[in-house]
Amino acid sequence: MKVKAALVAVGHGTKEPKATEEAYESVHPCCKYREDNSDDN
Repeated sequence: MKVKAALVAVGHGTKEPKATEEAYESVHPCCKYREDNSDDN
């Protein structure tokens, strides 16, 4: 779980837990991946 926590802390979310919006915004633009996945619960 430490690896997931470290990823989330720098803005790279996993299925659970998700990165905060603030952390995600710190990710370089070429590394952003979020899309509107309305059917992805």
